[in-house]
Parts: sequence; C-alpha cells; structure tokens
Amino acid sequence: MNQEIISHINKYYRQVNIEIVLVNVFTWKTGNKIKITKNSTATLYAFTNYLKKEILKRGVKLDNLQLLTAFKFEGDLAGKAHRTTICNIKRSVSINNYNPEDFNHVLLSTAHEMAHNFGLRHDSDNCMCSRKDVCVMYPYIANEIPTEWSDCSIREFRKLFQSEETDCLLDVPVKAKQLSSLCGNGLVEEGEQCDCPTTIDNKQTACSRCCNNCTLRTGAECGSGICCDFNTCKVFKQKKRCRIARSSECDIEEYCDGKSEFCPRDAIVHDGNKCRGGFCYSGRCTTNDQQCKSLWGNDARAANQECYNNNVYGDESGNCGFDVRSKQYIKCREEDKRCGLLQCHTDVVKKIDYPKDYYTTTPARRAVFANRRWSICQTLVVEFEPNEMTSISVPNGNECGDDKMCVEGRCVHRRDILNKNKCRNDCRGLCSNDGVCCYDGTQGIDCSGNISVTSNTKNDQTASNPINNRESTVTSKTNNYEHSSTPATLKTHKSNFLMKPVHSHNRNKKS
Repeated sequence: MNQEIISHINKYYRQVNIEIVLVNVFTWKTGNKIKITKNSTATLYAFTNYLKKEILKRGVKLDNLQLLTAFKFEGDLAGKAHRTTICNIKRSVSINNYNPEDFNHVLLSTAHEMAHNFGLRHDSDNCMCSRKDVCVMYPYIANEIPTEWSDCSIREFRKLFQSEETDCLLDVPVKAKQLSSLCGNGLVEEGEQCDCPTTIDNKQTACSRCCNNCTLRTGAECGSGICCDFNTCKVFKQKKRCRIARSSECDIEEYCDGKSEFCPRDAIVHDGNKCRGGFCYSGRCTTNDQQCKSLWGNDARAANQECYNNNVYGDESGNCGFDVRSKQYIKCREEDKRCGLLQCHTDVVKKIDYPKDYYTTTPARRAVFANRRWSICQTLVVEFEPNEMTSISVPNGNECGDDKMCVEGRCVHRRDILNKNKCRNDCRGLCSNDGVCCYDGTQGIDCSGNISVTSNTKNDQTASNPINNRESTVTSKTNNYEHSSTPATLKTHKSNFLMKPVHSHNRNKKS
C-alpha cells in the first residue's frame, strides 16, 4: 500500500521532473506517538516536534515527512502543511486525513500538501490546466479528481528550481534502495532490469521500446535512464550532456560516461574557487547583495562594512548565532565578525509578516558613522519557536578578508578549503569538490581536448516535461509512517532561506 501511494503520487510529480522515493516506513502499532486532535494546526506542530525530537535523532535521512491519519480534522480539512520548507528538514512536514474508502482523494491531498512544502500556493481563478476544470493546487477538493498541475503551479516549480531552495534534492540515487520493488514506478529496484514509469493516463513512454514489465527486451542493453538511447536501446557511447549546470561559475555539467544508462552523480566546482563577488561553496556563488535582496526586496543591498562591527556585541542587531541553552546571542570573535549576522542597507523597510502561531521575526536597524556619513545596518532574526532564535547570517563563500571566506559563521583561509580533496597539481581544468579534474566535458592532462556532445531531443527524457529542469530528475526521498496515522518523508538538507506560512487544504471551502 505504501509503495502504491508513492507510485500514484509520482504520476503527478513526474510531470514536473520530480521523483518521490520512499525510503522508510514507521508504523505506530501501540498508539499514536503524538497528540492528534481536531485542531490541525496543533497536530501539525506536534508532528513537527516529533520529526525533530524522534526521527532526526535516529539518523534517518529524509527530505520530507508526511503523516497519514484516520483522525478527522476540524471543518472536514483534508490536510495542512508548512510552505516552502522542503529543504529545511526540521519543518518539512505535512499532515493528511486518510480515508481508505476514498483512496483517490488521499493521493490528491498528499500530493497537494507536499506541493505546499515545495512552496506552491493555491491556484487562483486565473490558473488553468488543459484537461479539466480543476488542477492539483485547487483550494478545495472537488468531486472531479484533477490529473494535472496548473500553468501557475508549473511557473512556481520552474522558479523554485532556479533558486537554491531545492538544492538538497539533487543527490539523485543511481538505484533506489526501496523497501520492496514495484514495477511501473520508474525506479530500477532489486530484481528489476529496467522500469518504465506509468503516467496519469497510462500512456506508454519511450522506454517501453526497450523495457517490458521491468525486464529488458531481447537485444536491449538498457531500458531506463537519461543516458539510454531509446531508439537503439543502447547506452549513449558519445558524451551526451545529461545534467546542466545550475550556476555558470560554481556548478559543473555532467555527461553520460558511455558505460551507464544513468547520469553520473551531481558534481560541483571545488569549494573555495573564486567566483564573481566571492568564492564557490556547495555549487553556489552567493553574495551579501543577493541575500539582502531576497530578504528586503530589489532596492536592498549589502550594508557598509562598518556595520559588521555590530556583530561583536551579541544582540539582536549583531551576533554570530544564538545559544539555545543559555538563551543568549553569541558574540562574534573579531576575526569572524564579517561572517555573522547579515547586515543590509535599505531605504524602504519591507514588512515581513508571518502568522503569529508559526514564528515571529525581529528586524533591527542600527546606524553607524563611517566615511563622514551615517549608514543604516538592517538585520533580521527569526524566532521559529519560543526562545529559539535563528539569525539570518552571511552566506557561506562570502569574502571576509584577504583570501579568506565565510564557512558556517567562521572566517577561514581559502587554502584550508581548497586542500580538502584537492585535485592533482597538474590539473589545469575544472576541479570538482571530490578532487576530479576535467569535469567540464573536456579530456587530457591539460583538459584541452573537447568531447563531442550529442543532444537528441526525441530521446531526451526531459524534452516532454513542462519544466526543462537543471536535473534530469529531482528526487525526493520519502519516509512513510502509519497507524491510524501514517507519516511519509523526503530527504533534505537545511536551507538558508526563510520558510513561509502554513497552508491547509479544505474539502468544502476555500482556505
């Protein structure tokens, strides 16, 4: 049943190049592990705390957690979710009402609430999908079961994939480690040679030319993967590009290796390499200017460097984090002050308003006198829970001194970062974070030999998708819990970006 749910949900998410992978199931056989009530908000927060205090402490790797419960919420509510938390593992959760007699609506609700975790909003009256009057993100569940995302949702997914907020989902497994094999879910599992995904309308996909019932057809060398030529059923011998770079300076394009039907694992430029405005870190080149604009709007910019002197004070307008045990802000060391609380300048203060039951924000403004004039230092601290403060800090990779960069709130010398998994001394090409040279589609000692790149749109698995994403597929690994209650999880790493409000899904009325 668990695999069947995920298989059906994937029929929605494959439309936008996302693959949901079930990685764990927990069954509450002796009673609920949290207090489940008609109050959906209270239940959502109880489940969020369960994730932090129980699941994460067990070392479970996930991106998202879904609860399925037979308990009915107030107002016939179908589900509720934190929005835009897919890469903030401490809050990437949803709750859903589970009615085995209404299985299609359970599938829809789970897909809908998970989409809120990704950051999607409800469809407005102007949003449309091609086949039916209602789409997946319709504000309430109608009798008609939607089969598609609206044009509005597709635009939101596209925008999301262009940001850093889904980077945690890029660790695509070559072969999924599933609890049990399920032919037709698009994942090559134990006992399968290939697996063609089923679609909402059960149409055959290109890989069915090479794969039948999860077994390779006679003479076929491959039957799955973006590096499989579905015209010949052979692995692409030439170096076909299978994953584009999400950053022109700090990410690396991947090419089929001529041996495997799957794209090699995602590689990035080695941390510490110079990029415009700073240094590469985790495949990104993020500057203080960019971070300030994401918080306060396009008119904002990085504040005067004098503002970072505030970070040695250890208060809401200058710090290097928050100590949960002592309930005190942490004072930055003098050498780390440029890697502490992000200091921005904005003439127009944008109000950052979130539901009071979710979290509160504490913007602070302090003026400093530098270069014969006063400068504004605008900062932001977020209180996710009572007395649990999170400072919006300078992004990793930002320059903090002569050949130095910020890493997790510390100002470190760039050579210390470059010396980790360093490339060989004669490498003159693009060095990856795992120490591999010539990761840019070239070859030879000096990386000067070009490798031909083939691009066959007819065979490219991403060509028919409404989102031509930087990945052939973005994979969300999912754990699933159950009792009268069942949770499900996706694998994620922490995001540096703010989370958005709670969203709910009502069967009868708009929320």
